[in-house]
Amino acid sequence: MNSRQYWEQRAAQREQEAQLIVEKYLAQMQQRLKEAQRDIVRQIEAFYARYARDNKLSLYEAKKILTSQEIEEFKQVDLARFRAMALAGNPQYENLLNAVSYRVRISRLELLLAQIEMMMLHLYGGKNGLQEYTYTGLVDVYQNSYYHFMYDFAMAGITANVQILDDSTMREVMSYNWSGKEFSERIWGHEQETMQNIRKSLEQSFIIGRSIDRTAKEIVRVTDVAYSRAEALVRTEASFFHNLAAHNSYRDAGMEKYEILATLDMRTSDICRSMDGKIYDVKDYKPGTNAPPFHVRCRTTTIPHFDESEYTNGEKRQSMNGLVGSVPYEEWYNEHVLKPKLEAERKEREKRQALEEQIRADIRNGVYKLEHSRNHYDKHNPSHKRYLDYVERNKAKGKQKPSYLTISYEEANELVRKYAGTGVLQFSSKGEWINKELIKGDKYIGVYVDQTTGEEVKTKDFKIHYSKTGTHIVPTLIKERGMEH
Repeated sequence: MNSRQYWEQRAAQREQEAQLIVEKYLAQMQQRLKEAQRDIVRQIEAFYARYARDNKLSLYEAKKILTSQEIEEFKQVDLARFRAMALAGNPQYENLLNAVSYRVRISRLELLLAQIEMMMLHLYGGKNGLQEYTYTGLVDVYQNSYYHFMYDFAMAGITANVQILDDSTMREVMSYNWSGKEFSERIWGHEQETMQNIRKSLEQSFIIGRSIDRTAKEIVRVTDVAYSRAEALVRTEASFFHNLAAHNSYRDAGMEKYEILATLDMRTSDICRSMDGKIYDVKDYKPGTNAPPFHVRCRTTTIPHFDESEYTNGEKRQSMNGLVGSVPYEEWYNEHVLKPKLEAERKEREKRQALEEQIRADIRNGVYKLEHSRNHYDKHNPSHKRYLDYVERNKAKGKQKPSYLTISYEEANELVRKYAGTGVLQFSSKGEWINKELIKGDKYIGVYVDQTTGEEVKTKDFKIHYSKTGTHIVPTLIKERGMEH
């Protein structure tokens, strides 16, 4: 087997592997979409059952203002459920929640649309939502492709520095803005478009008097289109990250050039057919211009290009004559990826341990002032004006009221002195201490307010906030392994 045949076969195999990964995640996404379709149809059926006459509903009836009893019912049932969806932090979710939480006049149709949009937000951004599946799937594609490309170089006798793809590295990779929009924007753009189409379909149904059955079928059609577009997005993104992995493997293997390799069949696009066989410098790699994907659902890949004229006979790479080894992939992976990864994690643990010991020593030695800030105590004292002002500021921002203390200032001060340096130190994703420590106490000290649901829970747990000018505590809830609720 000559060098070109080897690389063409490897490219075809790796592209197929990437597609298999994509298929697995698309199947999960389709299942979630079908569940969302059923939930939306049930919501519309309940709407018709409540307000329709003879199984039909006019736009006039749909736009009637809700009674105060209906609004209260919504707030007690649906609003509580929406808050429990744990989508806090998503601006669209927060804006929608605020819009329906504080309005005293809202129509039946507006409420139905708000209920459906909450479902759509949960479908796209909730646990096991389309955004999570897409992100996880694309990380899987990139990691699998990159490590297999590096394995292919190793089997061809080309020594390369294998990059360990840890979480921080993958966050950086996934932030690559190749199409003019951030990853999250590309995903959420589909949710917004789908919601607009659902809104139009419902309004049209009420205008022409569609039955519930016809309305439900129309909503299913609209959301089926949403899946088709999501599928196209995922396949295109997978093509990008698969080819980015190839490019980065060329860089890490010291390759200077790559060649476009199109899948030539009846489905091959004109642009891919015209790009097939073209050679570019690795340093000039630009997706959509001189590297795949060139269009939606693009299947084109690349292979490393070897110019024999660049080498003298004694300097030619061993890859020019094909394979030089046949080590199983698992064996290569364990030696070149798993072992270095475990060693790096061991060093990181030792580094973190040393940092924690230094922080605790600083706390003991007075680097941080272990006297509770009076100002911060007042901000968490429910009977003080500072706390009441804090509540109003949060309310204006659409947030829940802050957690509050039920102990005296002197007791709070004593807790700082007693527990400082004994709890779980908190660190940022970059491994930097954020001047906070979680403590599990032995008596009730206050009330934790869930910032998503508004639920209030008596708690013994608290968080110490450190400063060189003053320290304070805030009630919290600690789950297992020292994690906040």
